[in-house]
Amino acid sequence: MPDLGMDDDDSNGGSKEMKIAVVTCAFDNSKIVNWLRERGDAIKDEHWDKLDTTELCYTTRISLIQACQNSTDSDTS
Repeated sequence: MPDLGMDDDDSNGGSKEMKIAVVTCAFDNSKIVNWLRERGDAIKDEHWDKLDTTELCYTTRISLIQACQNSTDSDTS
């Protein structure tokens, strides 16, 4: 098994240098997070009519986004 550099290498009597890299990933999903917060607030406050309305709105928005993406994909092929 190859050495991953996660511990000291005692075979040569000394410590081995370790390098650490930091990777940060971010996604542009703020709209979806806000939609889920609105939905959560409706559930928390037991506003069932608002919940039905917001879920219908989200379903419509997601369908439109998918349609736009599919349209863009077919334009580039």
